[in-house]
Amino acid sequence: MKLPIYPSAVYSFLEFIKRYEKVSDEELGRKILDCGAGGKNPPLGLFNDYGFETYGIDISQKQIDAALQFAEENDMELKITLGDMRELPFEDELFDFVYEYYSMVHLSKSDTKVAISEMSRVLRSGGFLFLGFMSFETWPIHGEEKQSGEFWMEEDGESIVHSFFKDDEILSFLDDFTLYQMEKRTQRYPWRFRELPKEYWLSMFDDSWTSYSSAEWEEMYDQIEEKQKYTHSFFILRKK
Repeated sequence: MKLPIYPSAVYSFLEFIKRYEKVSDEELGRKILDCGAGGKNPPLGLFNDYGFETYGIDISQKQIDAALQFAEENDMELKITLGDMRELPFEDELFDFVYEYYSMVHLSKSDTKVAISEMSRVLRSGGFLFLGFMSFETWPIHGEEKQSGEFWMEEDGESIVHSFFKDDEILSFLDDFTLYQMEKRTQRYPWRFRELPKEYWLSMFDDSWTSYSSAEWEEMYDQIEEKQKYTHSFFILRKK
């Protein structure tokens, strides 16, 4: 059987839970919710392997079907249903842990605030929340900036928002929580761009969805292998 590859940030959340329980001698519970739980390698599978009672929502039925197929093939019970993190279909304070991984990035900043409020609502007092934000330190940032930090891009023929945050802006979203851990991760993939033909890079340019001029876009090609980076800020928070 081919072993699934889970995001390293999600491993970090699990490791935090295990380490915190050992150090504090506190039982934290085992009911967990993933907001954006679909896909071929659902991270809930990792928590299932460690005895958690797993729940998830996803806005895409196609992604849910992929996750449930994974669960069936691996003899897991992952309770994943159709839902929106901006209006979670669960009662108040139901979960011991709530997390999202690379799902909230596709919300506007106002909807991000709504989603965090909903996650807080379904998380019990003293429960832990794991969140990730795309940082403005990422380069380059593509798309049409319709609102501050909200860049709209074409993906598979659909216009999708990617929201980017400055550090102090993120903290303003987290007043209901006590910060337990913050980690900033920068990933660089020079090999991807080293093999990218210049003609293909130039063909991607469209002044209707980016603030760069065509000359700036062309100049970026010579810099991208050296300067490219994806930067995320990850937070582990405890509900007050």
